[in-house]
Amino acid sequence: MSCPTCDHTIQHIGQTLDGPTRRDIWWCPRCGTIRVDGYRAFDEKPKLVGLCREFESEPNIHGNAAVDFFLVGELWRRLGINESINKPEDRK
Repeated sequence: MSCPTCDHTIQHIGQTLDGPTRRDIWWCPRCGTIRVDGYRAFDEKPKLVGLCREFESEPNIHGNAAVDFFLVGELWRRLGINESINKPEDRK
């Protein structure tokens, strides 16, 4: 199963009981998203993913947008942050 946040393969880490309903718990080792399946599925993306997406979308963070875009963008890709917070089709 793929992660709804970054499209990486998520791992089954256990189960929980909610009354008579058994729910599988999945975790993405790349971005940390938790997925709980069962009666009602939901995805909980980590707060850091949201903050990184907000940082990435900020047009001019430190004054010189051209320099910032190059330096931050390269560092972002080199560290793998871009692939950890976005699906392949949403990566810049």
